[in-house]
Amino acid sequence: MAISQGSEGRGNPPGVTDRDGVRWSYALTSDRPYKEAWSVENTVAEMETQSGKLFDPNVLNTFMSLLPEMVEITQQFSDSSQQLVRIQRKIS
Repeated sequence: MAISQGSEGRGNPPGVTDRDGVRWSYALTSDRPYKEAWSVENTVAEMETQSGKLFDPNVLNTFMSLLPEMVEITQQFSDSSQQLVRIQRKIS
């Protein structure tokens, strides 16, 4: 996900890289000490709001087209993680 000049003509802020959009979406959908995780739906809505402002619309469209696959992969790893916790509890 690229941070672009967008429709407002702003360039990348100092220190911002093309990967910051992905980090941004990950941060929103993850629990943090200071906030609960946002739903995927709320995250997508916010990212769409920022299309043409923070995010290049073409890159955002590509990101959105890959979203179902990313959610599936996340769920697979989440399920595996939960299974490991259950196994660990049985062993302890």
